[in-house]
Amino acid sequence: MAPEQASEIFAKLRDAKFSPWMRRPPRNSGHTKARPTFAWVLENGGNVIAAHWLVHLPEGRVTDFRERLPSWLGAVTGTAAQAVAPVIHMRPAYRPRGARKYMLKGIEPGIAPFYGIRPEDQGAVDGKRAGVSQSLGPTVKRRLREEGRYPSGRNPRR
Repeated sequence: MAPEQASEIFAKLRDAKFSPWMRRPPRNSGHTKARPTFAWVLENGGNVIAAHWLVHLPEGRVTDFRERLPSWLGAVTGTAAQAVAPVIHMRPAYRPRGARKYMLKGIEPGIAPFYGIRPEDQGAVDGKRAGVSQSLGPTVKRRLREEGRYPSGRNPRR
């Protein structure tokens, strides 16, 4: 995969593979469908583009996601699933706020202190570098604030 295609390929993985899978409940599981909920960022380490993807998976769907991800990535890159499997590293996010800081380390140095982040150069990325699912976007935040279910102030130490 060419580094200049990373953003486009990751979008295909999210939008054509992961999101439809999340919206479809597993057969005979008793689970209901779920809204895709995630944050992501791409980093350019020179000759390698790394994708960091913080994904909320409902209980009972982690194993299925872990099994499907190599074939999804293989399908969107045109590579065999066995070839991409070794580059996938999955682990639970025990500290999501810490993961958020890690993922945002490529932030503009001028605004990094506001969020309590030490900025680091993450290289150039063609296309979109980072984003969140609609379920974490501004429209949902506004609605939750109106319902009193989301804090209105910001705490840079979070």
